[in-house]
Amino acid sequence: MISCSQFDYTGRRLAVISSDQSIRLYSYNDNTLSEICTLENHPGEVLCLSWSHPKYGSLLASCGSDRKIIIWREQSIRLWQTIYDYTDSVAVNCVSFAPWELGLKLLAGLDDGNVMIISFKGEWVSRKFVGHSCSVKALAWGTAISLVSACNSSVQKTLRFVTGDSDGKIKYWTQEDESYNSENLEKHANCIRDISWNPIISSNKELFASCADRSVVIWYRSTEEQTWKAKDVITFSAPVWKVSWNALGNALAVSSADNITRILTENLEESWRVTRQVLQKGEISDIPS
Repeated sequence: MISCSQFDYTGRRLAVISSDQSIRLYSYNDNTLSEICTLENHPGEVLCLSWSHPKYGSLLASCGSDRKIIIWREQSIRLWQTIYDYTDSVAVNCVSFAPWELGLKLLAGLDDGNVMIISFKGEWVSRKFVGHSCSVKALAWGTAISLVSACNSSVQKTLRFVTGDSDGKIKYWTQEDESYNSENLEKHANCIRDISWNPIISSNKELFASCADRSVVIWYRSTEEQTWKAKDVITFSAPVWKVSWNALGNALAVSSADNITRILTENLEESWRVTRQVLQKGEISDIPS
């Protein structure tokens, strides 16, 4: 059984979590997958993967119910080395590398509600703080340039991210000096399954999407208001597991338990609606507006 898979930034390598506690790496060329190697250092179930930006080399982070966070580095095409191995007291549910502009940083969400940021500046340094009162289930980095700084002539890089917990609560975090401040966002009633930040840097608005149970929320923030609002709430007939923006930020893929991937786009009224769906066997159909 495959529980998670992630392409690297080039789209030429695929990391796949297997139910046997291993991670399998594949090369992808000319629509063909070829197995490269198997990474085996997790004594328990692996839950999440994240690739670093290629600026920092070929790095892959993994975490799991075995309480581990591991960062792997490619030594050669079939040889990967463990360069960071951390064990916590609780399961680590999710990890994500930061945008390259923020440096080599890894964000992790833990089962006890803590959030951890692991940074490399000559050596690995970690910082843990209380993020939620219950298990952190999903997280996502914001773009390195916020909409506020995008309007300024002197652009500054901004460290910010979003986390979601098992009670349906979402927090938007920003760094100020050495502390992290949060804004509470509440719209979901059940466990947050996934969060995805829209990659487009705009001078007047920014978006991210979250999913829980049978709903997807599009969160919106503008330069005028400076607070996050639930712009659109889209409900589905089956539980939603994953949300993912395309590179242009104008389409959102939503994967659900009925084995259908639905594509959301913004209409002329600036509302996000399902306009296309991909069925289990790959058939694509348009949805009338």
